[in-house]
Amino acid sequence: MKTINVSHDVCELFARSLQQNSDKLDIIDWQINIEILKKLYNINAKTPQTIRGHVTDSEVRDQVTKILENLGFKNGDGQGWMMYSRAFLPTALHVDIPMDNTKTDGYTIIIPLTNSNKIKTVVFKERTNYPILDYWIEKQDWDSREKVNTVSVDYNMSHGWWRRPDITDRMELDGIANWQIGTAFCFRRSQIHGSTNFTHAGFPFKDYILVQTED
Repeated sequence: MKTINVSHDVCELFARSLQQNSDKLDIIDWQINIEILKKLYNINAKTPQTIRGHVTDSEVRDQVTKILENLGFKNGDGQGWMMYSRAFLPTALHVDIPMDNTKTDGYTIIIPLTNSNKIKTVVFKERTNYPILDYWIEKQDWDSREKVNTVSVDYNMSHGWWRRPDITDRMELDGIANWQIGTAFCFRRSQIHGSTNFTHAGFPFKDYILVQTED
């Protein structure tokens, strides 16, 4: 995982642009498992997980491209797609491998626009090209794996894999990304990662710009 600094003025531009375009964001993920919703969030009906929309503002795209260049990407805004994103629920453990091309393994870049030391992205060194991580998780012999950290407790990852939250303690960490305005971070799309439970910290949602490259 790699982290760089971003100008606060640039982040303010991103936040304003996201807010101005918030009515154009579409629901792309739903949490429909009522058992999970009730147990983890005390919610009784299916709930939007994430809404997103393509970044079309040329000034924002130019500034995101500069951030990509500072991270070492050389193809300008042609690297992949960039999206305004708003998450209403924390994302469970997952990888960013596309269903229609499981051999694609570029990079995920996140630019936080919500600031809190209680919001983090947990990134593991473990990698897989299974686009549906549950299938990979179910193939593992977790009891034979040594406990190498205490992430499930330290960072409230009860939602990480809700059937057995302690699996996060049996994978080697690559890093813990702090959600601080003025930073951006990236990691491979095949790296297992997930959000800490920001809803327990009192946040109704978190905002960010997401870029995913194809190589």
